[in-house]
Amino acid sequence: MLLLKGKLEALGLRVFLDQDEIDAGENWVIRLSDSLQTSRYMVPVLSDHITDGRPWVEQE
Repeated sequence: MLLLKGKLEALGLRVFLDQDEIDAGENWVIRLSDSLQTSRYMVPVLSDHITDGRPWVEQE
């Protein structure tokens, strides 16, 4: 994931990666919502690891 982020940033794109942007204890729902509202584009990147056994991820 970090490799993809680095390549996108090298192209001049601003990348939101939750592990880099959301601090411990921060309300992640509000943080994600704010970030989405100020974004021009959204490209979700999911892996089998993240979706395996987590039905809420697929639902979102």
